[in-house]
Amino acid sequence: MVRRQRQVAGCLSSEDSYYISSLPLSTGAEVLAKAVRSHWAVENELHWSLDVGFREDACQVRKDYAPANLACIRRMALTQLRQETTKKLGIQGKRRRAGWDHAYMETVLKMGSI
Repeated sequence: MVRRQRQVAGCLSSEDSYYISSLPLSTGAEVLAKAVRSHWAVENELHWSLDVGFREDACQVRKDYAPANLACIRRMALTQLRQETTKKLGIQGKRRRAGWDHAYMETVLKMGSI
């Protein structure tokens, strides 16, 4: 169990989260806390970016290999968009810009330097 407390505008709130782990009961709290933080790092860095930037949770593709194929393409696109640093835009903004501007799309895909 992890208890999180935060204070916003003078109001204290508390939340309890429960985790299942294969680690032995003798594992220290420091190791367990690190495991919980690393789990949420994946959620915050990858899944949140995919949902906000690509609206992945709203995708209704469910048949055969299409969901896995689209997930792979989204992750490749996310990687390319993150590596592109010439524009100070978020992932969604870079995506839109690449759709509107072929020169920028080439920059994102690194086609212009080939």
